[in-house]
Amino acid sequence: MIDFLIIGQGLAGTLLANNLLQQNKSFKIVDAIQYNHPIKKTNNFTIINEPEHPFNAATFSSTGIINPITGRRFVKSWLIEKLLPTAINTYQSFEKQLKQSFLKEVKIFRTIPDQRAANDLALRLNDPDYKPYFEIRNKVIPDKNNFNITKQGLTTKKAFIVKLFSLVRCFRETFIKSNLFVNDNIQINDIQLNANHTFTVNSQNYKHIIFCEGYRVDQNPYFNTIPYTITNGQIVIIKSEQIEIDYLLKSGLFVIPIGNHLFKVGTTWDWDLKQPQTTEAALVFFKKHLDNLLKVPYEIVAHQAAVRPTVKDRRPTLGQHPKHKNMYLFNGLGAKGASLGPYFAQHLTKHILNGEALMKEVDINRF
Repeated sequence: MIDFLIIGQGLAGTLLANNLLQQNKSFKIVDAIQYNHPIKKTNNFTIINEPEHPFNAATFSSTGIINPITGRRFVKSWLIEKLLPTAINTYQSFEKQLKQSFLKEVKIFRTIPDQRAANDLALRLNDPDYKPYFEIRNKVIPDKNNFNITKQGLTTKKAFIVKLFSLVRCFRETFIKSNLFVNDNIQINDIQLNANHTFTVNSQNYKHIIFCEGYRVDQNPYFNTIPYTITNGQIVIIKSEQIEIDYLLKSGLFVIPIGNHLFKVGTTWDWDLKQPQTTEAALVFFKKHLDNLLKVPYEIVAHQAAVRPTVKDRRPTLGQHPKHKNMYLFNGLGAKGASLGPYFAQHLTKHILNGEALMKEVDINRF
């Protein structure tokens, strides 16, 4: 009998699988996404707008930003003092393990949107707990020939970009070589619950099952009491030969360099659209924003959409099913998944293997 079945190999499933691997636990990880899925182009413009395409999963469309200072009020991200060192150690260990580069430290230039935000910033700049995250000496100064910046700005540091798509794909290859990966779209009806609290799926027996399904959890009857909101997010990728930056720029939206004069721009949010679909309205929004921000020519080369599950308190959702004691959920990492994922994957692993209590802020029993 295999110890664990993990359903979903996005960031959450990948992190959990690696933790179990380090603890010498046997597992299989299942996902239906195939990386060789074709990308359709029209006039050299890519619209990734198909539910089965990997880029429509939240992990693969994610900006991968770890940002210690967030929001219009410039507040520290929740638990950042714990999340940041765990994330750095985790991603650096993956770099050694897989012999790839996934993590890059960056600065962020942010415009100050209004006077209220400026007042909040003044308070933060004088707070000793915030000083490690503000760059005072070597501030980013955007090139005025490239960017139309009309508002005051600030520079934050100790931010990171994580190449989540590359990371998850590298682990996919590792899992396949080790015969740990199953390319399948498991349905709820495929899961047989046994009297001894084990599970049978496609004639294979498992001691535990962990759902890491992303937005598909909304269709999971075992966890249908969790009040998820399914949110559509869209990004574009632009190309501009004249822009060369090694930092992130946020002026309404993020502009993120990804190499070869390509930049990821995002994100829009739509709480009414529940499918990973691109929209003309979002494209018009991006063009308007970019036309106002950029002084140099650019070309939109791709438009992507993904959906993710969130809850009202914007915290991850993890824990044990109230009835089926060997059934677990790890979901809802949201837009901050790059920072939240490593810490809470460890948190859930310790809960399952060692019986350590879950934080009430993330335990699914809070609902």
